Amino acid sequence: MKAQLIEYFKQDIRGQYVLEIKIWRVSDKRYSTGIKYSLIFLEHTSQRRILMDNHHPKKPHLHVDNCEVEYQYRDIQTLLDDFKYYVLKHFAEKI
Repeated sequence: MKAQLIEYFKQDIRGQYVLEIKIWRVSDKRYSTGIKYSLIFLEHTSQRRILMDNHHPKKPHLHVDNCEVEYQYRDIQTLLDDFKYYVLKHFAEKI
């Protein structure tokens, strides 16, 4: 898989949370959109987390704590907006 990193950001937030965003442009046919991503927001001291990814062989999906649900990927901006929404909803943290 030939991949080009197009977005990367990692931050520790107040020693309580970790935020990490990784988005690649890929030529691998297993990723029909040409995008592979991993967006993570988690609490250091608990199992609470929001994770959005589309690793092979799974389709795009969202993890809320230990629950996994399908996610309908549209584009990068919508992905980032949705991620911010889920973090705000689940953690009451604006990123």
